Amino acid sequence: MARHDARTQYRVALAAGLVGSVVIHGLLLLFAPALPIGNAVARASALQVVDIPPAPTPAPPEAQVPEEPAPIPTPAMPVAAALDEPPDAPQLIPYEIAPKLENPAEVQRILQDLYPAEYRDQRIGGVVVLWLYIDTEGNVARVLVRAPSGHAGFDEAAQAVAHRMAFRPAYIHGHPVGVWVSQGIRFTVRQTADTNALRSVPHQSPVASNRTGGHGP
Repeated sequence: MARHDARTQYRVALAAGLVGSVVIHGLLLLFAPALPIGNAVARASALQVVDIPPAPTPAPPEAQVPEEPAPIPTPAMPVAAALDEPPDAPQLIPYEIAPKLENPAEVQRILQDLYPAEYRDQRIGGVVVLWLYIDTEGNVARVLVRAPSGHAGFDEAAQAVAHRMAFRPAYIHGHPVGVWVSQGIRFTVRQTADTNALRSVPHQSPVASNRTGGHGP
């Protein structure tokens, strides 16, 4: 009997606890402060969708017309430049107007003075062929023996007199140009009817058969 009463009391206490718990929760829900739902909605409504305008299309670049270039001057006709130093060896240098000996009388006198006495006494003559480099001033800047005479005295005398020669320089396109020419010098002993004067005759060989091509070695 006592056991039955204990069970009944337990059941009554459990039911009372459940009812009390439900009542307490109901009171809490009834008297609890309301949640700020309105503020949340207000904040949500404050967000606005802003239309971002599209980026403006850049204008096409203006075509820039370049300035007209300055006219290119027409190059002048090539002119053989004067050499500071004459070439060491004869070479082909074109020209249009050949050089010309301008002091033949003086050359005749120098040849007589430089005629070797031993050859003159033996009435020996000879021809020496030289290479002459005539610069743009008409001076003989270099002398080389092209064909010796066979007599050293004539070869030396010919080279000495060559340096005393004065030329009108060669020209191309209206400008003087230094050129190589072949120059022959003839030594002869001649007896005139009036006197027995000894004469040395210079002989200039043709410098070129084609004036526009010059005269090469």
